[in-house]
Amino acid sequence: MNHRMFQLPKNTLLIAGASLFADMSTEMLTPILPIFLTQALHANGSVVGLVDGIAQAIRNIIDGFSGPLSDKLRKRKVIAATGYAMSAVAKPLMGLSSMWQAVLGARILDRLGAGARSAPRDAIVASSLGTRDRGRGFGLEALGENAGAFVGPIATCSSCTRCKWTSAPSSMSPSSRPWRRWRSSRSSSSSGPRQTIQTRALLYVHQSFRGVIGDS
Repeated sequence: MNHRMFQLPKNTLLIAGASLFADMSTEMLTPILPIFLTQALHANGSVVGLVDGIAQAIRNIIDGFSGPLSDKLRKRKVIAATGYAMSAVAKPLMGLSSMWQAVLGARILDRLGAGARSAPRDAIVASSLGTRDRGRGFGLEALGENAGAFVGPIATCSSCTRCKWTSAPSSMSPSSRPWRRWRSSRSSSSSGPRQTIQTRALLYVHQSFRGVIGDS
C-alpha cells in the first residue's frame, strides 16, 4: 500500500477507523440477532422480518435528511459523532432486552445513528481533502467499512466456537428464563439434529465473504 495513504488528514483517518469498528460491530450482531429473537425471546419469523424491515426503512429515510441538515447547521462533526454514539449505545441495549419490542426500539436507534452519520461523514472526508487526494480518502473509508463487514461475522463465529450459546450469561437479558427454557428443551429433545448458532454463523461468514468479493 502506498505510504501516502497514511499521510491523509486526521479527520479522514479517524472516520476510516470509526467505520471499521462500526461496521464490524453491526456485522457481529447480524448473524445472532434472529437467533436471539426466536430462541431467547420466542418471537416468530415474522417479527424478525418486521424488526429488520422497519429499522432499515427508517435508516433509508434518514439518509435523505441528514445531508441537508448537516449543511444547514454546519455541524457535520457533531452530527456524525452523534450517529456513531447512537449506534454504539443501541447494540448493548438489544442484548439487554427482554421482549422483541425493546429489540425493535434499539434496532431503530442503531439504524437512526447509521443514517444520521452517513452524509456528514462523507462531507467531512470530501472537505478535508484536495481534489487530488479525494479518491484515496474515500478509498480508505470504504476499506474500513468493507473490512469491518468482513471481520465482524468471523469474530462472531470465533466467539461462538469458544463459548456455547447455551452458556450465555443471564446478564444479556433481565429475564434468564428464556435461556433456561431453551437449554432444557435442547437437553431433553431427542429429535433430529438442529442447526446450531455456530453453523448459522459459518453460513453467514460465507455469504458475507461472497458479498464483499462481489461488491469489490
